[in-house]
Amino acid sequence: MSRQGPPRLRKTAMFEGTSRRLARCLLRESALRNPIRSIIVVCLTNLFQFRHTRTVSRIANEVNANYLSVGAFIAFRYMTFVQLAGSRSGPMNSYEIPISGRPQEQKERANMCDDVMYDENWASTYDHYTSIRGRIDEVDEAAAFLDRYCNGGNALELGVGGGRVAVPLSERGVRVDGIDNSDSMLRVLAKRSDVVTPWKADIANFNSEQRYNLVYCVYNTFNLLFTREAQLACLRSSAQALGDEGTIVIEIAVPDLDGFVHGRRASTLLVDDENTILIAEVHEPLKQNVVSTLLWFYGTSVRRLPHNIRYVYHQELDTMAEYVGLELAGRWEDWARGAFSGNSKRHISVYHRRR
Repeated sequence: MSRQGPPRLRKTAMFEGTSRRLARCLLRESALRNPIRSIIVVCLTNLFQFRHTRTVSRIANEVNANYLSVGAFIAFRYMTFVQLAGSRSGPMNSYEIPISGRPQEQKERANMCDDVMYDENWASTYDHYTSIRGRIDEVDEAAAFLDRYCNGGNALELGVGGGRVAVPLSERGVRVDGIDNSDSMLRVLAKRSDVVTPWKADIANFNSEQRYNLVYCVYNTFNLLFTREAQLACLRSSAQALGDEGTIVIEIAVPDLDGFVHGRRASTLLVDDENTILIAEVHEPLKQNVVSTLLWFYGTSVRRLPHNIRYVYHQELDTMAEYVGLELAGRWEDWARGAFSGNSKRHISVYHRRR
């Protein structure tokens, strides 16, 4: 009589076997020659557990004409499968699978609590990600915009990360402190510069004896606070940290909810010569939450990265700000002070204490 072992162990072994088949299939498919077709191969192999390379290749060839839409849909199903497998056979965190060489084992996150989204997997690629998304190019404009509200004094960044904005701002003579709850991102900041004073804390609830000319939160960091209560607490803590003439600046995206079907959406964020980034999202409208997973194909690797937010319309942000004693002083669509309109994709909002 064969001994199959407990169901949980059998499921774990099944997923590990699927991952090995995935790596072998990628080696045969040569992703460097046809990266999009290889995405489809990846998803087919891992989702449907096809054992025959000929079957995978035939299906991939048949959908080649519509590879982006089909690939994004399959990626969504693939990531759902990964999440289900993780819930049944242990935690599934972000991982990297090399296309060239032997497959790596899944990397466990060490010393990271579950609510720290930007772990080592994000930290190790964050600069590259922001660069290909166009955020590095606008850093000088952002620093110039923020510098106007510092008056030669000091500033506090909420979610300082690796210092993408904080370091250029400090180079303008501003004394910058930065809060973040991710040890991994703070290590990136420490390697980049020692002019920004790091502070490990939760941006939703922090206390500072120091008073600042400017408190700012950029690149949708405010949306990472997953509840309305946390967002209100962040604004309250920020207001308490302001000097008498202090300013709060918040940069967040205008919510884009087009394309969700039954609360789900899969789409392509970026395709270029080296990168393909797909995203699968689940929308919870009552809580204004979007739970997302990015599938990033770069060079010879694949990364799966979590990204969960609570989106906020600018009217709600104004209401929350008023609740903690702030008032809107101005709003623009970019760091160059372009006019905010119904077609804007984001907004940069400036608040003062209510007088």
